[in-house]
Amino acid sequence: MAKWGCFAAISLSATAVLLPGLVMTTGVIELSSRHMVAGTVRVFYALLLAFIIAYGLLIGVQIYNKIAGNPLFDGALMDLNQCQSLTRWSWFGTFPISIVNIAILVNIHWRYWPSVVVVAGISYSIFWLFKFHLELDDLAPVVASFVLGLVANTWSKLTGQTAYMILLPGEMFLVPGSVGVRGFSSLLGQDGAQGLSLALQMITTCLSIMMGLFASSFIIYPRGKRNSALITV
Repeated sequence: MAKWGCFAAISLSATAVLLPGLVMTTGVIELSSRHMVAGTVRVFYALLLAFIIAYGLLIGVQIYNKIAGNPLFDGALMDLNQCQSLTRWSWFGTFPISIVNIAILVNIHWRYWPSVVVVAGISYSIFWLFKFHLELDDLAPVVASFVLGLVANTWSKLTGQTAYMILLPGEMFLVPGSVGVRGFSSLLGQDGAQGLSLALQMITTCLSIMMGLFASSFIIYPRGKRNSALITV
């Protein structure tokens, strides 16, 4: 399929359910909340899972190259810059479908799907604005997760339902799971500088999401609330 599509995009989309971004983000949040054991286990598990996925993709490519006799790939396997993507405006057309699929994956009742799509759409619009129009890459996940937590916690306060189920699908669009896999792929492909850069980006994105969620929860519930969206489950 690599002859008709981008290997990085195809392989990462096929392993989207396995990507460890949410686990890593949850682990970082738990570490910041002084849940040392649970946070350490989640972070280590996320790193190990990213390494396993990257290693599996590399082994698959090497087996194909041996069987085919002519190496199909040259350079970094997970370089998304080599992919020819759709226009950015077209992302908003596929966004509701993706969010509904995530809601089905995490077993959210269908009557909450409209709320999930609206909340996630607001967050992703903010992320899109800061990243692609204002070109503030470092602030994009912070502001997007802050708005996501703010809207989800406000919805929880008005309805009495837990904010976690409304927040989770939108958060899965922000977590850096594919970044970790691409980083380990670069390390395995002997591109150490690119791998370390992507690994650092994965950690900083997790910290940015943590800051946004904590700030939004403290604004809506300054004294704390069990229904607040801190993803510490």
